[in-house]
Amino acid sequence: MSPRGGSRWWVLARRAAAACLLLAATGCYVNTQRFVGPMAATEEPLPPGTTGLYPAGPEEVLVTRLADPVFLRRPGEASSYPLYHYRKQARVNAGSWIFCGAGGRVSVLYPDNTEVILSGLGSGVVGSESRGEPIFFLLQCDRASVTLQPGQQLRLLGGAVLSADSGPIAIERLLDEVLRVSNRSLGAARIAYRDQVFLLDPSQMIHLPLLQTGSAPSEPEEGYQTLWAAGQHLRVRGEVETVDDSRGVRLRALGEHDLAGFGLRVRLDPGDEVLFSDLAEAVGGASDALLPEQPDLPPTGEAGEEER
Repeated sequence: MSPRGGSRWWVLARRAAAACLLLAATGCYVNTQRFVGPMAATEEPLPPGTTGLYPAGPEEVLVTRLADPVFLRRPGEASSYPLYHYRKQARVNAGSWIFCGAGGRVSVLYPDNTEVILSGLGSGVVGSESRGEPIFFLLQCDRASVTLQPGQQLRLLGGAVLSADSGPIAIERLLDEVLRVSNRSLGAARIAYRDQVFLLDPSQMIHLPLLQTGSAPSEPEEGYQTLWAAGQHLRVRGEVETVDDSRGVRLRALGEHDLAGFGLRVRLDPGDEVLFSDLAEAVGGASDALLPEQPDLPPTGEAGEEER
């Protein structure tokens, strides 16, 4: 460096030192720290964590790692630990969390041969039947396979409740807002979704929307009674009369009352009637009615003579 250049840097350094002394004398402080400062103390308590959501229960299950990565978190603990290749099984109690990473696969086996298999990104909690909880809370899922026993329930994403007498029942998340449930067993499966109960026969499937408000089964409102009509559950408050109709179920109001079902709420005055028809039959009939009319064609023999 030339002497002239060195003197220039010396002058700039002296000016910077003089500026710092001037700011210090006047009481000004310049913070040159580039990182985030310390957190300020607050009187508001921190939000509750997940360690107390699902307390420990007496039930015990066998968790088996089928493919990496798989993690476990015991009840009341804040950290999880992985299942390695040399220790791929662990016995845990109800209230334990199971985490399965992308590409992983884990099996949760119960003493009565009930089994929940998570494939891909997923997580869940082992429930306690002694406290009236479902056997498993499915919190996150790419793909899952469930085998249940009579009387058992499993909580799906969003809060809907799945029950079946056998298995397997395939669960797959298609989109962020859509969950597909397929019945691959030889028996029937039931899904309690808000105010409806869907029945899945063998080889049937259903697409369930994952609502922001949740899809947990709703409690029956006071004063309503449940009526099975047109393949759905209707909630009726008041006196009604069933009228025969080939198109579905016709209800006649004998007094002022409400009808709730099919996502609608109908309020009828005395003497009013409402018709509920099966959606599948209605769609099938409508599709047949929309088919284009076929033109009248001559018999095959006559057409052949005209061609000759």
